[in-house]
Amino acid sequence: MRVVLTGATGFVGSRVLRRLLAEAGVTGVTCLTRRPLDVRSDKLTVVQMDDFAHYEDALLDRLAGHRACVWTVGGSGSAAKDPVEYERVTHTFTLAFARALVPRLTGEFTFCHVSARRPGPGAAARRAARAPRDRTERDLTALARGHEGFVPYAFRPGGVLSERAGAAGRLLLAPFAVGAGELATALVRVACGDVPSPPLVLRNGDIRRLAR
Repeated sequence: MRVVLTGATGFVGSRVLRRLLAEAGVTGVTCLTRRPLDVRSDKLTVVQMDDFAHYEDALLDRLAGHRACVWTVGGSGSAAKDPVEYERVTHTFTLAFARALVPRLTGEFTFCHVSARRPGPGAAARRAARAPRDRTERDLTALARGHEGFVPYAFRPGGVLSERAGAAGRLLLAPFAVGAGELATALVRVACGDVPSPPLVLRNGDIRRLAR
């Protein structure tokens, strides 16, 4: 199977790319990226893009033969300080891709979207930052209702830790966060259909179970 990946130069996306290239059942990975990748593989195709909100017909025709997408592009918490840019990166880019590609699909297509945990009561600022992500999840779900075979999964880690956090740090933060490697593994497993009937919304516990 062939898989689309965005955010391959990022914290999570770079780990996803390594796992996809090592996956025996993945025959090709098409990375949509703004910057060149310092990765070489016969499986890898790199498409450099200036604007993730617009897609040419020729590219969409090529991507329509893929069977999954791992979408790791999205505004970080600090990016929420610029609400316009945060909305564009988090919601506009994601939906532009999905809405452009879905009408061209001829079979099942899994869309693994990295979202974020929903804040609890009293966290007004965090809820405001979360709003574009909520709209993204709702709009992807609405799109799926009109296109049989398009299945979006929302991954909602509470936080993502690097390997440098160490075993003690990961243990301390386990109730609130997952490791970047764990998240990458879970994303790849769901994208590749390696998990029977995963939940459509995956939280920390789900992500850790899939990464074992």
